[in-house]
Amino acid sequence: MDLILSTALTSVTYAIYLFKKNKLNELKNTKPFPCSSKSDVEVAETALENDITYYLEGLITPIKPNQFITCNDNKKKAVILKNIIKRHYVKWSNFWKDWLPEVEVISLNGQTVPFNIYKHNQAQATLPKLSIQDIINMDLPIISDNFISQNKKSIVKSIIDYVNGERFNGIENMEQGYTIGDPITIVGKFKKPIPTTSTKVQDITPTPSKINSIKPTTTTSSLDPDDLLIQSTGLPILIPDFNSEDAYCIISPKTFKEIVEEEAKEINKWKWFVIGSTSIIGGVIAFRLWRHYRKKRREEEEEAVQNSEELTRLQAATLPSSSNPGIFDMLIDIVNWLLMDDSYDIHQTSSLNVSPTPITEYIPEPLPNDLEETTPSEHQNENGVISSSSLTTQNSNISPPSTFKHQSNGDNSGTKDKDTASSNNENVCVVCLTEKREYAFLPCRHLCVCHHCVHYLERCPLCRSPIQNYMKIFS
Repeated sequence: MDLILSTALTSVTYAIYLFKKNKLNELKNTKPFPCSSKSDVEVAETALENDITYYLEGLITPIKPNQFITCNDNKKKAVILKNIIKRHYVKWSNFWKDWLPEVEVISLNGQTVPFNIYKHNQAQATLPKLSIQDIINMDLPIISDNFISQNKKSIVKSIIDYVNGERFNGIENMEQGYTIGDPITIVGKFKKPIPTTSTKVQDITPTPSKINSIKPTTTTSSLDPDDLLIQSTGLPILIPDFNSEDAYCIISPKTFKEIVEEEAKEINKWKWFVIGSTSIIGGVIAFRLWRHYRKKRREEEEEAVQNSEELTRLQAATLPSSSNPGIFDMLIDIVNWLLMDDSYDIHQTSSLNVSPTPITEYIPEPLPNDLEETTPSEHQNENGVISSSSLTTQNSNISPPSTFKHQSNGDNSGTKDKDTASSNNENVCVVCLTEKREYAFLPCRHLCVCHHCVHYLERCPLCRSPIQNYMKIFS
């Protein structure tokens, strides 16, 4: 909506600017009036064209000495007069809480008489009688301005004015117009004068029959006295068409150069209006682009935060914690160190704090009978106990059982090969079947996995009991 309003404002201001600019170009292209002297009046009238706009600068002169309008100032005689009577008073404002001056126009009227424009010691053109509406709309110079104030007021009148919220100050009588001898500039189209009477003489020698046959042709029977007065001058007549859109029609006390400069200043104001409205459009578009960029940037940041949180969660779920152990973890390590044998490494407790989530779970196949873990009573024979010193009973509080190693004092070579193969199978990780067994699970204490596979299991592959912790076994 804001973009539509700013575009409409720019369109309106730009249209007005173009209209006034075209009018200014027409004004600049206006030709000067072909002024004439006493010797070349007919030449000047011949050079005048009907559809061309001219400008003429000169002085105001009456057509007849007694053809003028009397002003309030008896020393001045006007040809165009606008009389304005205004009433001045002050009115109480409830908004501002003060008395504010007000002006009311009581009367407005205008008068005019035909007059000539005098230049080069010769009357050049005639201005006809203007309408009252044209006089009221014209911007005329001030001839006189009189103000009659009301100095004396009775107490009753003052109280009434205070109650009504209005106090009368006085009457202003202003007269505007042009007087005889004032400089004036007229811009417009002119028409050639029309002869008032034309008589055709057919023969030079007058005879009674010819004299009776002469018929004078008159064109003044339907004209009023003002038109007869205008045509009696025999000068070009201004066409007072002030509402015409095709050409200018100006009557001003300024010179033609000042009129052009004033119109140029007015057009310059409209040019700045166009620039301002265009800047508003640019600002609206820039604001929308910035808002779109900010929205997209916010979405990207939120997506990046979500991805970062997801990555952090996955890393926390797959990798062991590297933070320092707390007091409770330190106490567990001390208890485990006291209860275990010397093979327990207390520096490995940092890796026992977190039970990582396995990527996969390995379910081993059943082991051969000769590799299954047995109790101490099952390993006794004639030569004594075959298990290593790391074998313990369930009632003892020592480290978990280590790898069984079968020994034989016999000289049978087949028995030695069998013992060597069994020992190699017991030392291999039950998950990957390639690396050496190094870690035992708690609480079941099965030594069955290597340092790679220890992080990917939740249950012991031998007894399927849940893994609470694990520790490294040094053989």
